[in-house]
Amino acid sequence: MRALVADDHPLVVDALTQYLREIDPGAEVLGATDMGGALAHLTAGGLFDLVLLNFHMPGMGNLDGLSQARDAYPEVPVVMIGGSARPQDMLAALDR
Repeated sequence: MRALVADDHPLVVDALTQYLREIDPGAEVLGATDMGGALAHLTAGGLFDLVLLNFHMPGMGNLDGLSQARDAYPEVPVVMIGGSARPQDMLAALDR
């Protein structure tokens, strides 16, 4: 598995990276702490099997970052994560 974990809290990135590597010891997991870093990993080459994006990290811009990622890489599964997502944010993410 090749995964990208993007969250503005480095401890969250580290914890999710460790968890994914426990599930799949051969996993390649990259981390980013803002949307710019996440997009840089996505454009650097190679497809991801999973992308985890935080709703409210820097550069997300009211889900514009999600739209950029989905537009550029529609085949990559994206899971939105966050500790304080409002229901309307979740519904808006589903529409992207």
